[in-house]
Amino acid sequence: MLFDKEVMFADKDDFSHVGEVDLVVAGLGVDKNPGPGNPLIVHLTGSGLVPDGNNLYTVVVESTIDDVIWGPEMTVQVGPNSINNQGVSFGLSSVISRKIRLSLTGFTDGVYTAGIVLGVYP
Repeated sequence: MLFDKEVMFADKDDFSHVGEVDLVVAGLGVDKNPGPGNPLIVHLTGSGLVPDGNNLYTVVVESTIDDVIWGPEMTVQVGPNSINNQGVSFGLSSVISRKIRLSLTGFTDGVYTAGIVLGVYP
């Protein structure tokens, strides 16, 4: 997986890390909007992520336009085995707010890497 290093939420950060990306600063926002129908693809992979046993493991995506009020964009339910092995990929709308943050729930230990993927899927 090739990541755009300008749009990384986490790079081998602790499971409790909340990653934030400003799409305008990264050149993917208002001036270089990916356009309708062209979602931003996020890939997330973990290493040693330990499930908390509650069977609810999620990636939470929130957004803001002002750094004050953060609102939910989406929640992606993931499997611990998937995220620790090959990882998971999902698309964000190309009209998402300029600042987005990502966090994990359902884990007690481990690290993860997450970012927007370069290129497009066929």
